[in-house]
Amino acid sequence: MVNSCEQPNPVDKLITIEQERTQRELTDLNARLRAFETSFRLSSDEFYRRYEAGELGDSAEFMEWASFYDMRAALRQMCERLSEEQENVSHTQ
Repeated sequence: MVNSCEQPNPVDKLITIEQERTQRELTDLNARLRAFETSFRLSSDEFYRRYEAGELGDSAEFMEWASFYDMRAALRQMCERLSEEQENVSHTQ
């Protein structure tokens, strides 16, 4: 039986804070990526495929777009890891 007066697990709280921060950053990056997609009439996935294949050149704008794309991928991985960690913490309580 769980005591209703128990304090929340501090690790769980830290994970939640990090998830919220990561989600805010993802929202910001998605908005930045959408701006490039609108400007160039190209999805970020298609852009990145063509950029990595060397089909688009190395303009400053394309380098920035590719950087945002990479950052979003890293943040998505972070979200997955945080969710897994939260599940592990929940199961050990």
